[in-house]
Amino acid sequence: MLIHKILRYSCCLLLFLCTELQAKASLSLFYPRPETNFDERTGYPLQLLRFAFENSESLKKYELRPSEIRMPRGRSLKLVEQGMGIDVFWAISTPERVNDLSQVDFDIFQGLFGYRLLLIKEARVTEFKTTGDIEIKNMLAGLSPDWPDYLILQKHGFNVQGTTSYSSLFKLLELERVDYLPRSMFEVWFEHEHLQTRGISVSPDVAIYYPTKFTFFLAKSNRELADELQKALQAMDGNGRFEQFFNLVWKDVIAKSSLQSKKIIRLSND
Repeated sequence: MLIHKILRYSCCLLLFLCTELQAKASLSLFYPRPETNFDERTGYPLQLLRFAFENSESLKKYELRPSEIRMPRGRSLKLVEQGMGIDVFWAISTPERVNDLSQVDFDIFQGLFGYRLLLIKEARVTEFKTTGDIEIKNMLAGLSPDWPDYLILQKHGFNVQGTTSYSSLFKLLELERVDYLPRSMFEVWFEHEHLQTRGISVSPDVAIYYPTKFTFFLAKSNRELADELQKALQAMDGNGRFEQFFNLVWKDVIAKSSLQSKKIIRLSND
């Protein structure tokens, strides 16, 4: 009898634990793992996402977890759309993405993500100082075809060389197969820190700007969760916590980018 009771208790305990594990698993939200070890693009959006989830009663129950494998950003967005292994992602807003996904209507970079500083070969810093708009267009920019920037620059008559691998972009520049990489000021300094020993610098004189909105995306079927995240971010914005967090992370980067001292090539994004 004692053995039967122990077995019955053990089965009940096992069933309880399995149910608990399944409940926890069902509350996991997966985001894309960074594409490389030096890819810092995940840092700020993920920190903000965690901050929003921790400060919202309705979102606290979710656990944010990285995907099993690394993948290009275009592939990540497709998996979000299909609901296959990636639940939430952050990217530039486009009409296609708004149509295919649940967009969180909140710009996490306050409209500044469209300022593009130019990663160039250090030996060409002086050359870029005196380069005009037409010359920049005729040079070769390196970008991924998966990024909206690619089509924006092409539309405005820029020469663009594409590669789908994030790390190979920097190799193209290092080997002088492209003339520059237009990178957001929120990305460029982390990348430069990794690349400066390879003779790559940030142009102190030229930048490109086109209006962009950068936000979070979830699957169409996750519209309710997207709305809850939007409410959490708007609440943080309303009580000043978002601005405080944004300035804590980016104040020095914005100052270092010194936009007021640069010639800015301004493009539309219609």
